[in-house]
Amino acid sequence: MLLKDKVVLVINAELPAGKAIAIDCARHGAHVAINADPMTRQAAEILSAIAALGRRGYCVEGQVLEASSAQALFADVVQALGRFDVLISCAPAAPSRDFLSSPVDAFQRAVKVGVTGIYAALQGAARQMVAQGSGGAIIAVNAEPPGPAFNAIAYAETQDLMQMWADTLRKDEVRCNMVRLDAPRAKASADLTAFEELTGPVVFLASDLARNVSGTTIRVGDPAPLAMVTA
Repeated sequence: MLLKDKVVLVINAELPAGKAIAIDCARHGAHVAINADPMTRQAAEILSAIAALGRRGYCVEGQVLEASSAQALFADVVQALGRFDVLISCAPAAPSRDFLSSPVDAFQRAVKVGVTGIYAALQGAARQMVAQGSGGAIIAVNAEPPGPAFNAIAYAETQDLMQMWADTLRKDEVRCNMVRLDAPRAKASADLTAFEELTGPVVFLASDLARNVSGTTIRVGDPAPLAMVTA
């Protein structure tokens, strides 16, 4: 088991990619917290699947768009599951408008969720991991095609953030990496097998096998016959 007894938090676990990742982490031995509305069918299905695998699951509410609320969210996970080892943040779907037709307020909302949100989540997770003194892993996941406007900007900004924080947190043994799925068929699919290309690399980066891997972007999926790693 690559993640035996590690505690993983998956943000946006109600998305198809987030659900697949959360369940696969449990399959590899992790106890899994999900950041979602506990009243939704998706949250109940994920927690049930985690329990069926003999792992502990926990649903934590709260927003990660602000540093203060993000820190409270991670503290809640620690209280429930004892510690916190891995953050996996799945990027939400961005508006499908192109650059010329997108109003400024839609762009600002997308940036707040896709860029500011990941920064606050990353900072809150890093603070908790540094305080614990045992390192950890932060993984940004993008399962959306890097099309025009919003997705492309959020992807580029997140990639820059992960590389910057990888250098900053290296001394604290906190790894920061990114995984991007280049598989159009998985875009709107609820079939968890559509994300098999994605979950394996994510689990690897969350595990101790990747203890020397930080600041990388791994691209996987149908258009790429082999995983491509870029520093």
